[in-house]
Amino acid sequence: MADRTPTSDVCAVVITYRPDLTVLEQVVRSVLPQVGGLLLFDNATTDPALDRYLDDADGISLVVMRSPANVGLGAAMNRAADHAREQGFRFLLLLDQDSLPDPDMVVTLKAALEDLRRTERVAAVGPQFRDRRS
Repeated sequence: MADRTPTSDVCAVVITYRPDLTVLEQVVRSVLPQVGGLLLFDNATTDPALDRYLDDADGISLVVMRSPANVGLGAAMNRAADHAREQGFRFLLLLDQDSLPDPDMVVTLKAALEDLRRTERVAAVGPQFRDRRS
């Protein structure tokens, strides 16, 4: 795993179920430059358009895990965390299929976590959410 960013030890996980492929493409493209790896965990989407998207996404650094049954969000997160740990990542970034991160979100979150850890026991940090519609 090459160090291409200050957050190369972060594995992003996008969990999908029947995603809007236009939005999913934006999510993947916005987070990929910010992390050391990206895992897409699909919870039993049967749309052939997703299959075509994933086939076309071969050229980008994207690992895909497809579940034949919808295992739910918690189980998907646990499987993704296991994968990230096995690959040597120290941090996990969990995203919904429509989460569009700012260009500096990952480095900002990691810095906030490291700052808090100097004085507190901290397990997680998160961004402030904004709804695009409102």
